[in-house]
Amino acid sequence: MKEAQYQKMTAFCRKTKTREKITAGITKYLPDLLAAAYPAAIVVLLVQGPPWIRLLKFILVPLAALILVTVLRHVFHAPRPYDQMNYYPLISHKPGNSFPSRHTASSVIIAMAFWYVCQPLGITAAALAVLVGISRVVAGLHYPRDVLAGAAVSLVVGGLGFWVV
Repeated sequence: MKEAQYQKMTAFCRKTKTREKITAGITKYLPDLLAAAYPAAIVVLLVQGPPWIRLLKFILVPLAALILVTVLRHVFHAPRPYDQMNYYPLISHKPGNSFPSRHTASSVIIAMAFWYVCQPLGITAAALAVLVGISRVVAGLHYPRDVLAGAAVSLVVGGLGFWVV
């Protein structure tokens, strides 16, 4: 992706300092919200009791997705937009390991885990996961391909783990 294309794509969120702060806040705190909800859901599943396979899948499938994405990031060690362009990220981040986006992958697999145990909660989490992915791009931390790849890994692992196996 060329620098001019990337800047045009992210210009709306960077037009004013207020928009930048809102975008940075979403980018920084929305993944934390989903991450905090996940262990809370584990506690709820523990309290509910059997069937234990549901709890086991709720824990192991996201773990598998996270491990796979982490391995892929180290294999590709792809640069981030600000590593290659005259572009500053809205939140600080270390360089490299951009592909695939682990924040997006984590958000998508958590949404799928919620969907697996409670469809309305899963739908809400899926909408938030989309916002996480978009925010990672407009904040200057990822290219669109990084976010799409992170989501794709989670969709495949989640689809297989929750509904096929």
